[in-house]
Amino acid sequence: MLEMVFFANLRNGGLALVDAAGNTVDTWGQSVIVITDGIPALSSAQPVWIKPEKWNQGGYDAIMVCKRTQHVRFVQVTSAHKHSFRISHFYGWLKMLSESPESFEVKIMEIIFVVEQEKLSTFDFSTVTGNGLLVPFGWLKGKETDLVRLVGTSHMCNGVEFRGSETEFRPVIPKNLLI
Repeated sequence: MLEMVFFANLRNGGLALVDAAGNTVDTWGQSVIVITDGIPALSSAQPVWIKPEKWNQGGYDAIMVCKRTQHVRFVQVTSAHKHSFRISHFYGWLKMLSESPESFEVKIMEIIFVVEQEKLSTFDFSTVTGNGLLVPFGWLKGKETDLVRLVGTSHMCNGVEFRGSETEFRPVIPKNLLI
């Protein structure tokens, strides 16, 4: 699963995000990942990555929270050509944050869909619901899909490629990494 490779990269050295041509557009450094459906203790020194306990959590697969910069980044990882965009899931988590002891004013809020690089040019949203819920975070009603950032990644983890289906992934180890 692309999601497994995403988290493996994040834990073990970081992640390069690319455009359709394969150019690196962003990198996310190695991070500790907290697994919870709630709001964990948020360090003011470094960002905290959150992975929901529920594997079928709607809307997002990961959340990066940086209390120091007042930044929340939701990440949805998908290998599909189309994906739903249910804005209520993002709003619900932000509401939960605002009601928690870790609450802070969110100044930067991103929603990023990470797809396989070869699917970037054809990816589309199948369903969009909840327009207007993110207005308090600077997102214009009806423009939500324009504000989502779409980036690509590969099935690579520390130089090892993973191939397979949604239910079975196997490493394809380059000859230069074999002992």
